[in-house]
Amino acid sequence: MRTAILCRTNAPLVICAFDLIKRGLRVRLVGKDVAKDLKELVAEVLEHRRNAPIEEFNILLDGWIADIHNKYGEKEKYESFVAECDDKYSCLVAIAERCNDAHCIIGRIDEFFVDSDEVAEQDERTVVLCSGHRSKGLEWDRVVILRPDLLPHPAAESDEDREQEEHIRYVMYTRVYGFDREGELLICSDKRPA
Repeated sequence: MRTAILCRTNAPLVICAFDLIKRGLRVRLVGKDVAKDLKELVAEVLEHRRNAPIEEFNILLDGWIADIHNKYGEKEKYESFVAECDDKYSCLVAIAERCNDAHCIIGRIDEFFVDSDEVAEQDERTVVLCSGHRSKGLEWDRVVILRPDLLPHPAAESDEDREQEEHIRYVMYTRVYGFDREGELLICSDKRPA
């Protein structure tokens, strides 16, 4: 049975992916552009270094997110930017937990992130994880909605933003195969689906 786990943000998906890997499952995270952004952030955090031990990388990453919050955290017009930075930070923290150095982080990003076309070709033994945005146009036999409490996104304050969030919710909840096949939709309120 082809299975996907969908969430509004990426960090819970990365954490979930490592839990699934520990159980012996194959996973793929949709979002080559997410991977590109994460690798660019690794390079930015490292500044001119090519590599760093994980302890040093974590200190630099913590400094980066602290700078973001100091510069933009209190400015209302930057709320979505800060939320996006927090998500990237959380993704890298989750990936870094299983690495010894920054090169390992880059390797893990390249290993797990794929684009939508590659997901369409995945077999039944691979669990696909993707954000609500990236699930549009894709369907699976079983869909798990992870952390529905993140819908609407906490940074969505305007009417237009909340309307957009409702569109994302609709997309996520309608990714199960429909008319000609019977699918399964599961809602998982905690951070780690069983």
